[in-house]
Amino acid sequence: MQMQGKKILYYEDQPLMVEIIQLMLEKKMGFLVTNATTPSAVRERLTADRFDLILLDIRIFYDAAKDKPNNGWEREGLHFLEQLRNGELPGETSKSVPVLVITAVVNTADVEKIIEVGGRNKSKCIYMAKPVDLGEVEEAVMELLR
Repeated sequence: MQMQGKKILYYEDQPLMVEIIQLMLEKKMGFLVTNATTPSAVRERLTADRFDLILLDIRIFYDAAKDKPNNGWEREGLHFLEQLRNGELPGETSKSVPVLVITAVVNTADVEKIIEVGGRNKSKCIYMAKPVDLGEVEEAVMELLR
């Protein structure tokens, strides 16, 4: 299966994580990575393009009233995942698109919820806790795109 040129949407608000993961995915693996940091930005990206894989953080810092990054934790990533799996988001990206969740959320109930929601519609979903090993991220991406 041809992997180079596959399109990945990375919904993450931490610039350092985006830089590291995007560099690996683009330079080492040949993927095309688009980043979004707010709910409106992710909707714009989904409207504009179709993605083969979504990388997702669960805890997104943003001001819900102004839809821009701030210092307050929101569980936007889980809400986004639920909307995705329910087919409630715009664009051509399938509701069963594979998802790699990379997040600092580690309590058992939250992890179970992420896996349950992510696996709906017989969809592929892998959960990884931050900090992550780049080799493991690479393996997970390859597994999800097979």
